[in-house]
Order: sequence, then C-alpha cells, then structure tokens
Amino acid sequence: VPVFIGIYDLSGRLVKTLVHESKAAGQYSVVWDGTSDSGSIALAGVFFAQFHAGNFQRTSKLVMLK
Repeated sequence: VPVFIGIYDLSGRLVKTLVHESKAAGQYSVVWDGTSDSGSIALAGVFFAQFHAGNFQRTSKLVMLK
C-alpha cells in the first residue's frame, strides 16, 4: 500500500516528508524531530501532519513548543 506522511506549515508548504513508500499492512510509528527536509530546525508554531495510505486520508493539527 502506498503510504505518505508529511508535515506542513500554516501556509500549506511541505516542511518534512516522513514517509513516502509502499508498506505492508500493519502498525508502524514515526517521529518528527522538528527539522525540515533541508535540515533546518522548524520554529515553534502550528503545523499539520497529513497521512495517506491507500484510500485513507487524515490531517491532524500539531503544535510545536520550544
């Protein structure tokens, strides 16, 4: 099943791609270390995590505090 998990800022820009690959059905976990794809540290604020797995989609609000 193709799986995508990405972190977006308030303006809708992709900050970090955490997962973008095919996975077998099962339970997985992933941790965002607060960095962007370029390696810079994200500022404190509101972000959105977007999950896609096959036909399933979900967006969750994240708040990063420093």
